[in-house]
Amino acid sequence: MKSLDQLESKNWPDNSVDSNLGSRVRGYCKLPLDRLSVEALRLLISQKIGLIHIVPIALDMLERDILSAGDLYDGDLLQAVSSVDDEFWLEHALLNNRLVELRIEVEILQETINELLPKLQKRNFL
Repeated sequence: MKSLDQLESKNWPDNSVDSNLGSRVRGYCKLPLDRLSVEALRLLISQKIGLIHIVPIALDMLERDILSAGDLYDGDLLQAVSSVDDEFWLEHALLNNRLVELRIEVEILQETINELLPKLQKRNFL
């Protein structure tokens, strides 16, 4: 599988990176897409890098585990994906549809939690 560098025909020199963030992003851009971690996807998406290539992979992960986590917190990948600009989603209707399905899943989870949490809170011995 190709890397973002190969897919986007970019070959940034390593010496142009002068920060930890820049260094991490640079390294992720050189990795084949199928080797990117949740954290790599989260970071690349939050930096708006290679979205057309990265968002579908992130959606795959979120469809398996809605609370997929990078290095920050449970659900940080979902937060990154949900922060992608509306223009991207308008241009990519099929990806937008997948995000809508995820939103529906989150709404169902929220309803379930709202129903069960009071019952669990009453059980003081837990």
